[in-house]
Amino acid sequence: MDLGLLVERQADMHFPDDNRYVLNGFMVVDPLKFRAISDSASVVDWHQKGWLAAVELHLASANNWQALLLLNAEKHTEQGAI
Repeated sequence: MDLGLLVERQADMHFPDDNRYVLNGFMVVDPLKFRAISDSASVVDWHQKGWLAAVELHLASANNWQALLLLNAEKHTEQGAI
């Protein structure tokens, strides 16, 4: 929060059976702001606390949301499941 890295987001998911799910009120790390951290003391501190790895995993996980929805759509098409 102190570095302004967290931004509020909303996830709007549409499923093959026309169901829709909206998830809001959560915060994510802005990848551009994260990459722009120039304070080396903060980077070293975050590394020592294990936060750098946690943020990288968070960012990787966020990139998988769309892939998971696509896999679910494929499964729905093949098996009629959601």
